[in-house]
Amino acid sequence: HQIPSKNSIMRSLLVSAFLLVMSSSAMAQDFDTGPCTPCGQGATPLTEKEGCTNLEAPLAGLVGTDTTCLNQQLVNFQIGCCQTAPFGYCTICPDGSTPPGLQNPVPTGEFAEGQDPTCEEWQFQPNSLTALFTDGDCSDTFIQRASFYCDCPGVEQECWLCPDKQPPTNPERGEAWATNSNCRGLEFLFSTMKANECTVVPQTFGIDFAAFCKCNGVEEPEEDACSFCPNGGTVTNPEDVYTDENAVFERKCRQAYEFAKYITTGPACNTLLLEAREVCKCSGGPSSSTMGGFASGMLIMMAMMVTMVVSILW
Repeated sequence: HQIPSKNSIMRSLLVSAFLLVMSSSAMAQDFDTGPCTPCGQGATPLTEKEGCTNLEAPLAGLVGTDTTCLNQQLVNFQIGCCQTAPFGYCTICPDGSTPPGLQNPVPTGEFAEGQDPTCEEWQFQPNSLTALFTDGDCSDTFIQRASFYCDCPGVEQECWLCPDKQPPTNPERGEAWATNSNCRGLEFLFSTMKANECTVVPQTFGIDFAAFCKCNGVEEPEEDACSFCPNGGTVTNPEDVYTDENAVFERKCRQAYEFAKYITTGPACNTLLLEAREVCKCSGGPSSSTMGGFASGMLIMMAMMVTMVVSILW
């Protein structure tokens, strides 16, 4: 398995949310025996989106039941060119067997605890077919990566958010700076990672997620790698809201100030708090930056690229 990059993880989270908004549920389709169409169920492609034109060309001569056709429909859905997916093409269990735990809950973090969809329900929700790293690969979809929740044979959980492999003690806490997910959602994301991907996620984001979500036995960071205000200053307008109405979580300046201690790298310190630093004021001068101009600029460009992807995409 490849090691995840920040962009690929961000993309998977954001695509997932977008697909969930587009269509909260669907049913498995009877695959069309007629000519292959770019989108599942013959839906019209979103051709106004970048990269979503001329989708018919590679499908010439194919019929709707061809594996190549269904796989391309999956790709088109995953990249945001289609609102419908070929539900049923990717099975829940990697070996194609019927999962013994069809009625088991899948704790995706999108719903309140106790209201999670069952495996049977979740397989028909769009975000179950989001690819984490590789489009058009059923084994890389969330439905198959998380298939251990459904008791699929030969599939085991390899990664946990908390070192003790228990749920975090603050599951509803919202991480609004890098992932726009609550801690239950982060717990689910970690659970879908392979062992070789597990330690890379917090390093890639530059965030101590286990401390932020208050995992048992994980202490609050003692030394701040990131300081929101220079020279030990404090935020002078703590109750000001710096997020706009489109934000997943409303955030105040005091929350950005508090979040800084969970950031573990200079690049993340600069990029993740950029929006807050435009609004939030510090005693003793402007809010601090830990990076030089070139590195900062490169990270801002990266963030802008991710934002551009988000505009078509959870």
